[in-house]
Amino acid sequence: MVLYHCCVSLDRANEIVAKGFDAEELVHVTTEPPLEDWRTAKQTHAVVYLGPPFGFSTGDYPITVNERGDPGWLVPGVVLNSFPRAVWPRPD
Repeated sequence: MVLYHCCVSLDRANEIVAKGFDAEELVHVTTEPPLEDWRTAKQTHAVVYLGPPFGFSTGDYPITVNERGDPGWLVPGVVLNSFPRAVWPRPD
């Protein structure tokens, strides 16, 4: 399973990769990468979570819709911080 937190600036994506989210923060994630037409000049990237730990299930978290109408799940930052993560798309 791959999860995406869409769309943020490259600086914010790099910060999330380096430091993670606040432990109590609920973060909207999807299983689909952001479409190019979703990106704006200020929101250019996503954070991708690769290989969630065994036993992780999106079914354990509430379903939500973000401001663009994209369905996803609200996962606590403390959970996402335990996953390997990277910036998507990779900066050139």
